[in-house]
Amino acid sequence: DTLGILPKFGVIGYETITFVFDINNKTIEKDFFIYSVSDRTSLNETTNFFVLNFISYEGIIDSRISVSQRFTGSYSDMATDIFKKFESKKSLYASEEKSNTQFVSPLWNPSKILNSLSQRAVSSDDNRDFFFFETILNGFKFASLADIRKSQEGDYKKYNYTIMNTNISENTDDGDVGNIREYKIIKSFDSLQNTISGGVASHALYIDLNTKEIIPQEFSQNNYRKDVTYIPKTDLTNKSPTEIYNCYNIVGYECAGLYDGRLSTKTQYPENWQQHRITELSNFQNVKLQLTIFGDMYISAGDTIYVNIPRGVLPTGNNDLTDDVISGLFYVTSLRQFINKNLH
Repeated sequence: DTLGILPKFGVIGYETITFVFDINNKTIEKDFFIYSVSDRTSLNETTNFFVLNFISYEGIIDSRISVSQRFTGSYSDMATDIFKKFESKKSLYASEEKSNTQFVSPLWNPSKILNSLSQRAVSSDDNRDFFFFETILNGFKFASLADIRKSQEGDYKKYNYTIMNTNISENTDDGDVGNIREYKIIKSFDSLQNTISGGVASHALYIDLNTKEIIPQEFSQNNYRKDVTYIPKTDLTNKSPTEIYNCYNIVGYECAGLYDGRLSTKTQYPENWQQHRITELSNFQNVKLQLTIFGDMYISAGDTIYVNIPRGVLPTGNNDLTDDVISGLFYVTSLRQFINKNLH
């Protein structure tokens, strides 16, 4: 700051800052509330440096509201009712959810309620992979990752990491939308950790608070495959342990076995959803990548993308250089847009 902006505008933490982006003949505006100024230092006699910290309108409202209320119906219906408390101009997309239950909020903020409900929600296809999050262009979502993936099926964006002196262009005819500038493997598979967390198989005893009886539960991701995307896709991940020579046996379960007939709903009690969700989400977290790509405002959290990363060997007569362990379909869990005068 060489103009004395802070004293000139009287910034004290109740101001609005608006960002305007022009992308492909479409104008995007995002409003935020400035809530603090930090790291204010003097670089020299005529220049100051400071950081403006700002948050969305919904974030401000969320910090000021505590909800004490009883909600009934499906978790998607509850999420829709709770979202109204934000008085937001943005929309909320809620996946179809088949529970019929009740929830009492103990003076929680709306965002905490929505995240808690997402952990219990069950889609019409018995998926327990709901999340509550915001996207850049399409507002908020209370949605199943599998449902979002199905809506995009056959239209995944593709990203390539290319080796120098190869002929893969940034935009090719097979649907690739750009090259990966850098990639970092945040996490590779860890079968021991998956076992400890209950992702491979677990056995537990739960107390039925209604009958005071102990109910045994057995879970196994290998017998609950459905439409889950497995990453990485190797020879072993397509086989259950019983199909692998000299391996151990895992006891599976049917979806109906997750729920005791005496209970009014499948998701009202933790024993009916908690371990199942842990098991299911472990499939999505075997491999995590961090990609740096050319700027794209049209990609959002929750999207499925196809990533092609080579094996890191010199080209030979074999044209297939794909690393099958870390290539394939990935969910976008979060993203940041870095923009300066020369680069996005």
